[in-house]
Amino acid sequence: REMKIEFSNHCIEERTERVYEIASTIGFGEIMQYFPGAHEVKAITDTGVLLIMTPNKKKIITLYVVTMAQAKKLFKGEVPVQLKKVLRRYEKKGKFQYNCK
Repeated sequence: REMKIEFSNHCIEERTERVYEIASTIGFGEIMQYFPGAHEVKAITDTGVLLIMTPNKKKIITLYVVTMAQAKKLFKGEVPVQLKKVLRRYEKKGKFQYNCK
């Protein structure tokens, strides 16, 4: 089944290079888990991409590749094994070092 998700103007205009780098190197992947919040929904994919979405999950506000520390926080310390392997590989290569909160 195909999901139709739009990118916000912020994502398109201010994060074009990041979106392109992710799309052209590791891909966005498949969503593994959602983390609903008060004003947004976070979703993590099997390639380690964190999507920050509107509460209805129809629009991506921004996205970036998570660090191991961010993943541990999201999963409350229990990062899935496969995702851990992926993130360690990125860290070894020094890839995806963004200045994100």
